Amino acid sequence: MVESGRQGDVCPIWLGQYCMILSLALDGFKIAPTQVSAYEASHAFQLYSAAQRLLNLGDWQGAPQARCITTAILVTQYCQFSQVPGQVSKFMAWLAGAIRIAQLLGLHKLGDDPETMPLDDPSWPPGKNSVKRQSALRLFGSLLFMDWLSAGARFPSYMLHENQFTTGYLMNVNDADLSPTDWKVEPLPRTMVTDVSFEHMKRLMATQGRKAFDKLITSGGTLSFDEVKELDAGYRRLLEDLPDQFKTEHTALEQQDPKIRWRRHGAQAGVHSRIMRLHRPFLSRGYLPNSPFRHSTDQCVASAKIVISSHHNLIEQSTGAYFLYIHSISASLVLFLDLFHAIDNGCSAQELHKKKEPLIAGYEVFSRNETIPSHRLRGVVQQGARIMSGLFLVATKRRATREAYQNSPPSDPCPPLETFAQVLARISRDLANPDSTTTIVSDPASLDAMTVVDSAPAPPPVEASVDMLYNQFADNFFRDLTTPGAPNPTYNSSDLSFLSNDYNWLSDQPGDFTMPAPSNGLPGLAEQLSFSW
Repeated sequence: MVESGRQGDVCPIWLGQYCMILSLALDGFKIAPTQVSAYEASHAFQLYSAAQRLLNLGDWQGAPQARCITTAILVTQYCQFSQVPGQVSKFMAWLAGAIRIAQLLGLHKLGDDPETMPLDDPSWPPGKNSVKRQSALRLFGSLLFMDWLSAGARFPSYMLHENQFTTGYLMNVNDADLSPTDWKVEPLPRTMVTDVSFEHMKRLMATQGRKAFDKLITSGGTLSFDEVKELDAGYRRLLEDLPDQFKTEHTALEQQDPKIRWRRHGAQAGVHSRIMRLHRPFLSRGYLPNSPFRHSTDQCVASAKIVISSHHNLIEQSTGAYFLYIHSISASLVLFLDLFHAIDNGCSAQELHKKKEPLIAGYEVFSRNETIPSHRLRGVVQQGARIMSGLFLVATKRRATREAYQNSPPSDPCPPLETFAQVLARISRDLANPDSTTTIVSDPASLDAMTVVDSAPAPPPVEASVDMLYNQFADNFFRDLTTPGAPNPTYNSSDLSFLSNDYNWLSDQPGDFTMPAPSNGLPGLAEQLSFSW
């Protein structure tokens, strides 16, 4: 266009959007089994910087258009997934700007009438047509998803309140069925998968997350056991209403369209990670005899298994997805607690083996870290592998000790064993020690009560220099594992002691818990990233 003298027709906003797509392809959304090189990271940052300059050249704040929202959304994804740390504040600012532009364009007042259209925009066909309306609905839904799931203890508010917008849900139609000239379109049943099924699920999940936030933060910071069950029922309805292709495997369809497989496991992991977190404060108390919280324990463990299974099935496609590793390490701790309880209660070898199966899959997720593109994430995932390795060894020794004293006389009882809380605290101290002797288990499935590995090779050092940026990232990763009801002290990059309180929390107190505020002002990683998939 420049060569033909039409440089005045080039839209800087469109060019900025294109730069962000290229930037994310180099650093952010890269899924190839190779690490992000220094050249790629540097070039991605240059494109990211160029996109911001182009937005300003296009006066994105003074002359808003739909491309401004799209580009801003892409910028927020770079802020979350790139090699450049410390981007949380920028994420929130860009998200706020995109929401305000959407409101200026009237995207929050589109209602449910398929004939109601947004304002004309260079990105969309003119007049009344389904391409225009559904594109606007998809943009607004993306903003709603990020806004509601970014609210947390660190940012205790959101911008889009349900009583201040009317825009309805996307129609269940494929992109190919939309028309640039006709507004009429016949939607398919929600049980049939389409190009927008995953986006629809994300909005429903965000709605449930917003309800939990409103109860915990907006309404005083307490959540009763009955309210937990009510929120759980909402997530169960969401799962029931998913398309069949998001519930069970459809091999032929997934081979034809691999995105279906990713979305199926992504949907299951996303919803079940929230069910797991919802029930986790009652996990330990459910093991008490005749406990009224046993249902929460069972649901927490069942969801934790699904979270790990989903991540394991996506291990090749999601090596850069921070949020999946957050979900999986939390799920692994839930399942290790369940395994320790089974060992202490004399479960059979077959039962223990069955409980170890999902943990072995989880260990594989964390041990296969050499292809993670981000060096920051790779270092933290290596720490996760060391944590799980330590817990496998402790569990095996624990079982061996109990079996050794099984037939001992009353005069020679089994010595007191560490609580799960004490185990986590000890592993935390060991990881913080630069001369740590924590071993790496090459094959946890081979461990049994009679074969305890004490001489495994020392683990490789955590990759990436121990500088401020890495430590901040690791701090956030582990701090996010704290749960309502547990104290929240200041942590270092290897400190897991704060987890001990939740997993040693055995009490018959009323079933309420309170959302704690961060002690040091830093946001937890889930607050930054859980809304990004």
